[in-house]
Amino acid sequence: MKILCRMLVVAALITSCAAEPIVNSGNSVQGAGAGVIWSIPKDKIVDGGVGEDGIPSLDDPKYYNFNDVTYIGNNELVIGVVIDGQARAYPHKILDWHEIVNDDFGKSQKTVSYCPLTGTAMGWEREISGHVLDFGVSGLLYNANLILYDRQTKSRWSQLSRKCVNGELLDTEAVSFPVLETTWGMWKRMYPNTIVLSDIQGYNFDYSFYPYGSYRWNNNYFIFPVDNLDTRLGAKERVLVLYYKQIARVYRFESFGGGKVVKQQFFEKHHLIAGTPEVMVAYELAEDQLHLEFELMHFGRAFLKDNEGNTWSLGGVALSGPRKGQKLVLASSYMSYWFAVPPFFNWTTIIDVL
Repeated sequence: MKILCRMLVVAALITSCAAEPIVNSGNSVQGAGAGVIWSIPKDKIVDGGVGEDGIPSLDDPKYYNFNDVTYIGNNELVIGVVIDGQARAYPHKILDWHEIVNDDFGKSQKTVSYCPLTGTAMGWEREISGHVLDFGVSGLLYNANLILYDRQTKSRWSQLSRKCVNGELLDTEAVSFPVLETTWGMWKRMYPNTIVLSDIQGYNFDYSFYPYGSYRWNNNYFIFPVDNLDTRLGAKERVLVLYYKQIARVYRFESFGGGKVVKQQFFEKHHLIAGTPEVMVAYELAEDQLHLEFELMHFGRAFLKDNEGNTWSLGGVALSGPRKGQKLVLASSYMSYWFAVPPFFNWTTIIDVL
């Protein structure tokens, strides 16, 4: 109940100032990591005000079968994951309140993190440097983005830096796995055997209530400070970020119109980028896949088909045809609000798809 009250107070404060087009300076971290090495500027780290685990991670997540779900609409966004043939959906409206899910896929333990302030989701392996880690919300932010901590070593991890930034595991790179972001309607069509986070998780939260007021659509409203604000696009426009080291390419939904597939080279890798009004996704093409010509499918479980007669799932698995069982590798990419991209990369290019 104490957590609930604290979150409702924060939500009420956010809602009350949502109409103000200002940047709230937040609170600089007082004593957090004092005398301890950070790999990000310590004066840029902000205390979000809820404290460590004030936003509770889901450590024993509960699920529904997809046909038992009534609390989420077809146009609402979910984070989708497929591991060893198991499809799971993590709705934004649950992640807005929990941000982190420490999950178990039988043979492997995974963490899905979502930062509602930057609109970014990441999948991380929990076994890192010989430890099986449980992640929690640290209560700290860097450029408005989630800083996780692990309960085993108390190290802190920057979600969008994709590494440990403070503590015993300093500079350790997170080991990621691909996640997809799309509408619930598309995800359940593509993966009809999916399970979905339940809206009964043991907390007295109203998951139908978005706790950040007008934040996700108001381009002038920021709760915490952000470096390098870039006005080439609206701050809260959702974009696909394809990245290599400190270089990012950004793709916009409007470039794909009602649906389009393009091939492009990024550094030495060949990519296939597919976009519809519901999803954008990037794949890496192997040498023996470069000659394939792809187009979107708008019905059934398949997302793409090619000139050899193969059909491919959203996650890049060939469902039928001579290549059945082969895979298109999901590229290093994620969805984000535009404003959160430039602060984490040295160079960011917006790509026009013709």
